[in-house]
Amino acid sequence: MYAPPKAQEYPRLYWRGQVYDIYQDGKWLISSDDEIRYSSSRDIEIPDTQARSRLTFTFDIYTETQIVLFSAAQPIWINHNAILLHEKISPSEPELDVLTLRASPPLEIGDLVRIASMMSNPIVSELRSASDEYPSWVTEKYLQLPDNFSTKIQTVAFDITQPYNNSYDKTLAITNYLRRQIEYAPAISIPENADPLEYFLFDAKRGFCNYSATVEVLMLRSIGIPARLAVGYAQGEANLQNSVYTVRERDLHAWPEVYFSEYGWIEFEPTGNQEPLNRPVERAEQTAAFPIPLNPVRQVPLGEEEQAQIKEEANAEDVSNAFLTQMQIQWISILSGVILLLGGTIFMKRKYARDRSWALMLKIALEKSKWKTPRWLNNFIAWAMLLPIEKSFAVINTGLRWLKKPQAIHSTPIERANDLKKLLPNAESSIEILLREYQAEMFSRTRGDEKLARRAAFWILFCSIRARVKIFIMGYN
Repeated sequence: MYAPPKAQEYPRLYWRGQVYDIYQDGKWLISSDDEIRYSSSRDIEIPDTQARSRLTFTFDIYTETQIVLFSAAQPIWINHNAILLHEKISPSEPELDVLTLRASPPLEIGDLVRIASMMSNPIVSELRSASDEYPSWVTEKYLQLPDNFSTKIQTVAFDITQPYNNSYDKTLAITNYLRRQIEYAPAISIPENADPLEYFLFDAKRGFCNYSATVEVLMLRSIGIPARLAVGYAQGEANLQNSVYTVRERDLHAWPEVYFSEYGWIEFEPTGNQEPLNRPVERAEQTAAFPIPLNPVRQVPLGEEEQAQIKEEANAEDVSNAFLTQMQIQWISILSGVILLLGGTIFMKRKYARDRSWALMLKIALEKSKWKTPRWLNNFIAWAMLLPIEKSFAVINTGLRWLKKPQAIHSTPIERANDLKKLLPNAESSIEILLREYQAEMFSRTRGDEKLARRAAFWILFCSIRARVKIFIMGYN
């Protein structure tokens, strides 16, 4: 993902794919099913744009048949045809509450998608002073609570926020409470007949982003603050210039968005494996539009005698240094060329070495020449961008494909691993090891063991080949 320079002013970037407004029976739902077809010939009209800035991001696609369009909030323009799931702000207004964007047709590996978003970057004092008067389209949808919502959780929300008199400090208090109390874990087992949110918050005190974000949204709603659940990807890994972000499966994320009058939906971060999201306290100072004089005191014009003296001194200096100046020009030209060459080499190395392989640079060159990037090159780039443990985990997908059990694109790593264990009982322990190391690498701060994952992957691959040969010879596994 390529970001404009202005994006560096924002404390955090999130790539949102969908928002949910209704929580019922332990699941998030979207209440609206209104869809319209969108083309790039126009902008999407959205509310609360006065305090927002337009930024355009470019997304380089590395997944096949991607349907959901991920973007910074709030998207208003895409260079690709899409289906827009939305809800109208009011019957008489053209503004839309955008819930999700779906590419139509789906995106393919190698596609470049440009999305413009209207982004808000308020400082703390602005959020503290935001009005608690909310428009009806917000209160009608984003204060909903499930019928059996826990009074215990609501009491905690009230106790945490009672000392504060504004929505921002109340939201921040709940966010910090969850970051302190909940230990991040990539999985959590809920006992039968237990309230999943109560168990997560008071008993297990560990879990992942879906639980933390859900609890924060519902706690806020229970004290009258509109909030909703957003899902997509966290910021990802930035290059040295913070202009290119590599976003992987490990960055899948869910977070709460909280509504502030005039500023719209603002992100908060209650999940412990993410860095705290700190809003700016004050605006960055703007640099002066014109250079300040080196000697601002001397503003009085020079007299005629002083001007004549300066001209004589300048002429004398030009005559005495004429030969030296020509020599200096020659040497400066040579040295400048060497410095520019070295500087360009260092710049290219720092800019591209970490983030772009030779294959990616070849792809960029082909696109600039208006040539179509070959499919094999896109596939190679997608593979090269994977982490070592992601490459090891790919044998799970390979084994399932060889054994005639291909998985849907939305299948989770646990579902894939469990299916392969049924097909390869001899590799069950290795599959569990590989899954454990993969989850540690992708979803926690403690990284997985690459060597252990590689050894497990080798044995799984061996068992898959043996089972595939058996199917070929005998017709069954």
